[in-house]
Amino acid sequence: MRFRPDPAKDVVLGATDRADADDFARRVRTQLDHGTDRKALVFVHGYNVTFADAARQAAQIAYDLNFTGVILLYSWASKGALLDYPADGEAVRRAVPFFRTFLRTLLTGTGVHEVHVIAHSMGNRLLTDALAGLDTSSLPTGSGRLGHVVFAAPDVDRDVFSQLLPAILGQSRTATLYVSDKDRALSAARRLADFPRAGQGGTGVIVVPGLDTVDVTELGADLLGHSYVANHASVLADLQGLFRHGRRPDERFGLSRSPHPAGHYWSFSPQN
Repeated sequence: MRFRPDPAKDVVLGATDRADADDFARRVRTQLDHGTDRKALVFVHGYNVTFADAARQAAQIAYDLNFTGVILLYSWASKGALLDYPADGEAVRRAVPFFRTFLRTLLTGTGVHEVHVIAHSMGNRLLTDALAGLDTSSLPTGSGRLGHVVFAAPDVDRDVFSQLLPAILGQSRTATLYVSDKDRALSAARRLADFPRAGQGGTGVIVVPGLDTVDVTELGADLLGHSYVANHASVLADLQGLFRHGRRPDERFGLSRSPHPAGHYWSFSPQN
């Protein structure tokens, strides 16, 4: 029986320190200089997540994806408490301009070639609002570009998400939306907000040109059906096909095309 985390077997949070924007950019550039490629992956956590837990999530996802670039966590001021949903919503709203500045610094000041982003749950409010106000076409010559942007189980008003998409799509190489009709956390968020969420599947699933929508409903559900992006092997394998190999949905294992009045989306096959 082990009572202490083993760094050889567990994801362990090490020492942390502070850095200003210039020092941050220098550190990222140094890591890129010593890496095998000049890519970065940014993870944005959701509601009710502490900094330590978010750091472990980011590290675990990067490990599971076998990502070879620089892994970065953008941690906003979640209170990390179940009953603080309204406070977290306000905190993520206030963080938008800071996250936009973070992305701009990363793209223009580090020598990175490509920046991928995964946002989970309420973290998608941060990502969608930041990208809608970030015109990557106006960045200086030689800046990095946005690569694969993933909206995982977004706790964002469905109509608001759809309204922001025209300002978002086209700024990145690809954009992927993961949804589920068995997401109990988003069902609860819908009841609280009185409006459907962008990460919910079913008849209202978002399908628009330029966005790859992937329905994970048939994969089953954990306790809340909300953390599949970090916990389900099939979703992680799908993400690895995207991030490691740049494969489109029709080139990735386990996905089938589902017809929709607005075009089509992609669904995982039922699990035995």
